[in-house]
Amino acid sequence: MTAPITDGVVRAAQDGEAAAFRVIYEELAPVVLGYLTAKGVADPEAVTADVFLAALPRLRELSGGAAGLRTFVMSVAHARMVDDARRRRRQPVWCQYDVGSDLRSAARRSTRQWSCSARGVSSSCCVISRRTSARSSSCG
Repeated sequence: MTAPITDGVVRAAQDGEAAAFRVIYEELAPVVLGYLTAKGVADPEAVTADVFLAALPRLRELSGGAAGLRTFVMSVAHARMVDDARRRRRQPVWCQYDVGSDLRSAARRSTRQWSCSARGVSSSCCVISRRTSARSSSCG
């Protein structure tokens, strides 16, 4: 069991006392970790560490004592949670590609064969002409 965070502990942490920051970390880290886990952060332990690494240099400008500290730490945790959600939303979802279930391939093949055969041109000639963007006289 850790000592509760008091205004005196906050002042000591602001003065650079490592033991005071340890008390703060031991008291608030489980709360932050629980919050981040409940919100679905991909790596809540790493984000918890980031929260306290961001809070440490800004302790001196903190006001409001113990209550202000809790509010500040949870605000940083919330911001990191939002950052994580945005980062994951911007990343593509990876999945296995299955050629057999891709309907676009079959539709493209049948359309290409139909349009080429309607013009009396072989499908291989049409594919070549599409790749080079210039039709030769033999492709019709």
